[in-house]
Parts: sequence; structure tokens; C-alpha cells
Amino acid sequence: MSNRKIQEIFDLHYKERASEKANNVRNYFTDYYKGFKWSTKEVNLLISYQLLEEVILGYFIDVIKYKESHFSCDNVSCNGKHTSKCIHVDKRINYSKSASFSLYWLLKHPIAFIDTGQDIFLSSKDKKQILAANAMCSLSYSLSLIGIDDIDDNEKIYDDIIYHLLFRPYDVRHFIIMFEMLEKKYK
Repeated sequence: MSNRKIQEIFDLHYKERASEKANNVRNYFTDYYKGFKWSTKEVNLLISYQLLEEVILGYFIDVIKYKESHFSCDNVSCNGKHTSKCIHVDKRINYSKSASFSLYWLLKHPIAFIDTGQDIFLSSKDKKQILAANAMCSLSYSLSLIGIDDIDDNEKIYDDIIYHLLFRPYDVRHFIIMFEMLEKKYK
């Protein structure tokens, strides 16, 4: 599929949803970091709107490509609608796929940065938290897309997932399956 066709589909069917998703992600990250526990007294969250735009665009490009290769419309299901509208408006990917695509792009382009000020020395605990903060927030956001408020931080599965996000290659297909399993366990 050509970049031109992807851009046309995005402009026609996803532009409004992209703006809404960007606002949701920004608000989620802002709220998440307000409740984040730091041992350093002053920590400010900075969100890169340029990287947020990359995350949202990458997410919707993946959705478009997925739908184009996995969905089709026959004359009966389209009810005479243009195939593009049938695939990109009427049909939806499931929540596990949406969560996995979102997590992939949030990890690829971390949107949140921590500003500690120039005179503050970070403890080793804070350094580790800053490294893991984006993975933790991104996972929390992705879990919210499948209707899970959060996995209990005390559960081993949470630590295993965070470890995987920080130190292992991310595979969208693997995490689609993982989100489906989590959805069955926690819903």
C-alpha cells in the first residue's frame, strides 16, 4: 500500500479520531504522573507534542494497514457503501490490538520527559523510576484500552511485563495475545 493511499485514508477517516486520541493520551500521561511517587521533591512532567504526533500517526498507520490486509467488504456487508468507508469506519479492530499498537508506539517514541531542575541530584531509586516511568505509564494506558484499570503492582506478572518492555524486543503480535489473556483474567 502506498504512502499516498495511506495518507488519503487517514485524512478521510481518521484525522478527527487522531486528534481525540492525542488528547486522551496527553491527559492520561499527565494524570498518571501527578500520582507518581518520587523521592525527589520537585519533578515536572514535560510532554513532547511532536513525539505525541508521531505516536498517534504511527498508531493509525498500523491500524490502516491492518484493516486493509485483514478486513474486506462484500456487497452484502457494505450495503452499497464505498469499500474504504466500510473497512475504515464501519469495522473496528478489537481492543487488544488497539492496546498493543498503542503500547508499541508509546514505547518507540517516549512522549513524557521528567524535568528535575538543574540543581537536583537524583537518587539511584529515582533514576530507575525515570527509566521505567514511560514503560509503566504506557502499559497502564494500554491496559485502560482493554478496560483494566491496572494490574496490582505486587503481582509478579506486572514486574515481568515491565521487565519485558524495558529489556526485550517488542512484538505487537505477542502483546495482542498477552492483552487478550489479561482481559480474560482481570475483567
